[in-house]
Amino acid sequence: MIDAAAIRYTLGLAAIKDLKIAILDVPTAYLGATLEEEVHLRLPDADWRMFGLSSPRPVVRLNKSVPGLKQPGRCWFNDISGYLTGSLGMPQSISAPALFHSKDLIINLYVDDLLIAGKKDALRQILDDLGVRFQTKSEICGDTLSYLGLAITRDRKKLQITINQSGYLRKVVEKFDMLNSKGRVTPMDASLKLIARADGEEAADKALYRQAVGCILYAALGSRPDIAYAIGVLGRFASNPSVHHWVAIKHLLRYIKSTLHYNLPLVHSGESCGNLVAYADADHGGNTVASKPTSGYLVYATGGILVQWKSKQKLVSLSTMEAELVSICVAWKTVQWISDVFEEIGHVSCHHPVIINDNQSGIGVLNSGNFNSGSRHMRLRYHHLVDAMKNQLLEVVYISTKEMKADGFTKALDGLKHREFVKMMGMR
Repeated sequence: MIDAAAIRYTLGLAAIKDLKIAILDVPTAYLGATLEEEVHLRLPDADWRMFGLSSPRPVVRLNKSVPGLKQPGRCWFNDISGYLTGSLGMPQSISAPALFHSKDLIINLYVDDLLIAGKKDALRQILDDLGVRFQTKSEICGDTLSYLGLAITRDRKKLQITINQSGYLRKVVEKFDMLNSKGRVTPMDASLKLIARADGEEAADKALYRQAVGCILYAALGSRPDIAYAIGVLGRFASNPSVHHWVAIKHLLRYIKSTLHYNLPLVHSGESCGNLVAYADADHGGNTVASKPTSGYLVYATGGILVQWKSKQKLVSLSTMEAELVSICVAWKTVQWISDVFEEIGHVSCHHPVIINDNQSGIGVLNSGNFNSGSRHMRLRYHHLVDAMKNQLLEVVYISTKEMKADGFTKALDGLKHREFVKMMGMR
């Protein structure tokens, strides 16, 4: 399964290089894929004599996969990846196994949906090849298209592509009967401190709560980084939600209702010329339930393409500096993965990656490698960051908190700060 970061990078690259885009759906992907195992199937009760079978419920051996078996997904992936790498000679990414590439093409595979970007002639040729092999039909898309619920709009003059999920989110808001509700200016009340449901406290409907979390989370991972923190916090209580948690969910749905029009631009030309750039931030006392900090990061690829964001932290930290080092470490691991993907497909950054952080103490420790008496327990865990910086594989630079783009991934912001957070990501 392709990662959302690869999809966003493919779309951003298509915008910058003015590549053509095509979307291909294979409706019979799970029906007719090559089976490697010996599988037998008892047919339903019927008259099978026309097929030379005398028994009313004969047992047959399957030569190809059919929906309902355990194997069809894997069989289909083996068929399509084998055809792309073998017959068409397109290398498969090791870091992102559902990504295939050549000099003129990039293919993203998500189950039976393919997103292909490339030069017009090469794109037309591969569409014809795939159409013959898998009996599909597809055309090169125009300036508006849809893929996995993402509404994609491109502006060729500005070399820009924007994505949104307004249609999907409208259905979500309607599903939970919030379309006629009053809007909100923030995803979560900045003064709200949610805690686990106490004994005797009124419980919310678990099934309904989990449905809401799952529906909103899909949008947060796809095109709405502005709600990533809020839904991350609310998801912590999915196992035992209270009515207070459900009120917070409805607050978030009201915010989504008032921001259905938001579009996320993928190309931010001022962010990067030849580097991978990541903004990493942390809030030390954010998670009052588990006493864990909350970290967040935002990653821009070469060319200023917004490819990845996340709001989460699993480790307990003893200080603000340690929390910030954790956020830098998590961002660095993601940057390394993205860099590996780019290197495989031949889009290598010109310089070493840059991680931007707003904690001078943490940056000072990484630059000097001197973990003093208050931070010696962190030396082994974060020494790989020091080593990467000494070998010029990574640069960590300071920025003021006011300019920190990842601030909204670590805490709930008030109305003014949230508007600045949204503005810095170009959402409108």
